[in-house]
Amino acid sequence: ALMRAKLGLSAGSEADDDLATELLALMQAGMADYPLSFRLLSATDTLAGRSAWAWLFAEASRPAAFAWLDRWQARIAVLDPSFTATPAAMNVVNPKFVLRNWVAETAIRAVEDNGDVAMLARIFRLVTQPFAEHAAPDQHFAAPPDGSMRDLEVSCSS
Repeated sequence: ALMRAKLGLSAGSEADDDLATELLALMQAGMADYPLSFRLLSATDTLAGRSAWAWLFAEASRPAAFAWLDRWQARIAVLDPSFTATPAAMNVVNPKFVLRNWVAETAIRAVEDNGDVAMLARIFRLVTQPFAEHAAPDQHFAAPPDGSMRDLEVSCSS
């Protein structure tokens, strides 16, 4: 039921399990970011949204991602032909902001290195309201890490 909600499928079909399983396999093969794959799916009703979603996948996986997206959109069209209710319903269960290691490290460095508790407060607001849209300066906290922080590990005690 939760996976169906994440995919915006308001009514069940036997084919939904296959659709979800295919997406998870595609995300794994294409190294796509899990939370953003679901969150950006709700914006694929435009060409720009389709492109942004597909760019989450490694280049070699993009053709398969577009093919899956076409199948998903055909399924959504049966449930919500005008694609009006689906995005809002999906954004209630797919967070935009998650406490990623690089975001936690940013907060830690701001406080420990610079005594900047304002940064900690900003990040705390984002992760305690993960489904909300926030001000433009904080949008980058929704993104996966850049190359320099990709292998960063933050312990629970951090």
